[in-house]
Amino acid sequence: MSSILRIELLVVALLGLFFVVRSINKNRFSLKNSLGWFFLTCGMVLFALFPKIPNWCATSLGFETTANFIYTCGLFYLLFHTILSNIITSRQEEQIKVLVQEISIIKSKGKDGK
Repeated sequence: MSSILRIELLVVALLGLFFVVRSINKNRFSLKNSLGWFFLTCGMVLFALFPKIPNWCATSLGFETTANFIYTCGLFYLLFHTILSNIITSRQEEQIKVLVQEISIIKSKGKDGK
């Protein structure tokens, strides 16, 4: 792995880690939701500090360059995270719909009783 790619990985990982920690401190991001991003940045730091790990993975999986392997891993992680976020959003939409219906029923019973 080239030294430029290692530096890019380290800088992006540290910036990402800083952003996640800052968002948690400002209560914009829950700790539960930030664990995936935290582990991703830690993995990027490990790849940057120990370049033989991604080199071995890239050659074992048949990638021509380590950069292609790293970018592919990033793409798959983002796709996976997007799918999980969509599942959570769908569940929350259903819960909101049920809550609105329950509140409407309670309000209609309250008007009838007055």
